[in-house]
Amino acid sequence: MGRRYREQNSRGGIITDPAAYLQNRFPGRRFELLADQSIFLEQTGDWLQRDYETRSGKSLPNCTLSAICNAMLFFARDGYEQIPGDPPALYQVVRKKARKYRMLGRYGTVAFFNRMLANAVWKAFGYPQTRAQSRYFRGFSYWEALMKQRRPFVISMFSGKYARHTVCACGLLVFADGVRQYRFLALRDNWSRQLRFLSDLEPCLSCTTQLMRQ
Repeated sequence: MGRRYREQNSRGGIITDPAAYLQNRFPGRRFELLADQSIFLEQTGDWLQRDYETRSGKSLPNCTLSAICNAMLFFARDGYEQIPGDPPALYQVVRKKARKYRMLGRYGTVAFFNRMLANAVWKAFGYPQTRAQSRYFRGFSYWEALMKQRRPFVISMFSGKYARHTVCACGLLVFADGVRQYRFLALRDNWSRQLRFLSDLEPCLSCTTQLMRQ
């Protein structure tokens, strides 16, 4: 196991392998993946920030726009035919709405506007009755309940390894060791095409935006 792999899958590092992360946290324990409780939304987009837009060859602070696009691609592939399935075309609409409502700043967008932006995008594609909803400082119980609806959602982080960054949640893995269950939220984090994960062992402060509320 290389140094970078160990650093990624240890406390405080980006998690790419939940099983390795648990072994690092609890050496000697045996963990079982509970497949019947795990979810993965394959239709969610995996484009990176730099795929959507660059300036002078560099990525822009467009993580929220990218996360919303990756989530919206799920809906485009799930029967919402008026949403473009072409990522660049989708991104241009999301970016246009963010500019129209002056949500774009030097350091990106503010989480407070996530719901407003998502609603503007739904309306632009001809779904004005579809409404987004944001909740602050919710944790894994809330995320697990949302994921069981089998739809992606967007999380803007205020603390933790993804502080000041927005990601798209696209799945849930559940492990058990006879002591307790361990939940991991699967992410498209806009930095890597490899899935990344959040652990319920590491709480963080955040704004969660479900693009389609019940």
